[in-house]
Amino acid sequence: MIKNIPDTLYKKKVIYLPPQIIKTYKKKLIKYKIYSYAEKYDPKEKSLGGKDKKSTLQHFARRFQNSGSRTEYLILNPDKVFNSTQKDLLSTFGYGEVSILDIPCGTGGGIFTLLSTIAELKKNNVIDTLPLNLNILAADFSKDALKVYDDFLKNIIPFFIKYGINVLYKTKYWDATDVLSTTKLMDQYLKLNCNEYYILVNNFSSAVIGNSGNSEILDNFIKCILPRMNNKKFTFLWIEPILKKSKKLFKRLIEKINKFLKYFFKYDKIEINEAEYSWYDAIQKHIVKKGSIRLNKYSRQ
Repeated sequence: MIKNIPDTLYKKKVIYLPPQIIKTYKKKLIKYKIYSYAEKYDPKEKSLGGKDKKSTLQHFARRFQNSGSRTEYLILNPDKVFNSTQKDLLSTFGYGEVSILDIPCGTGGGIFTLLSTIAELKKNNVIDTLPLNLNILAADFSKDALKVYDDFLKNIIPFFIKYGINVLYKTKYWDATDVLSTTKLMDQYLKLNCNEYYILVNNFSSAVIGNSGNSEILDNFIKCILPRMNNKKFTFLWIEPILKKSKKLFKRLIEKINKFLKYFFKYDKIEINEAEYSWYDAIQKHIVKKGSIRLNKYSRQ
């Protein structure tokens, strides 16, 4: 539990993305010539991302902060909704050797904000500045999203290093509908050396539920990824906004996990929770009062 959250991250019951994230984000919006678009777009418009450069940059402008606010809310846990998960996150990302599978990584809003929040907490002496060595494998079906991910991370790594967070990373094209693509992804991921594995899934419901092959995507995910973690210390964290489709997805996911993984794991623990919160949009300069998060966590110690 965090007793004193820095006001750079949370004040008057509003989540503020870490200053270093916003600084880097603004630079990238300018570089990609979409700053004015990010200032003026209507937040009510749907934004599902996509494989091409245009849809990737539009999604980066529209949803990067939103995705980041969810992981930040999770680790700060100001309303004490996610006590168990917060404890696990602070323990895992406080120090040690951790390998992260970031899928689908998009442009990195979730993981970059998570790590920047940890760094900001260390900067303000809220948690100890102990060495944390991370190996990240980031995968997505959009090669343009992977380029933005790579560009953003290279710029923010010096901030992480300053506060004891050392990052090695690789990006990889991944087709979630293809068993072979997922198998190769896991082959590469399990070659990484670490004390703990962390699988982070962020905002995947649109692809799974919205895709005509959604059942295939979910089946491939469960059968090709989770069984490979047998006999390993790992956490599987799936984060979504609170939408009807994410509720439907989580229900199906839990049913399939319970049915399938009992053949592979002696013990399993699934936690589901959700919350609503407010966060500050640093580009449009207003408070978003309808931030939301739905969490599904599976842990094996």
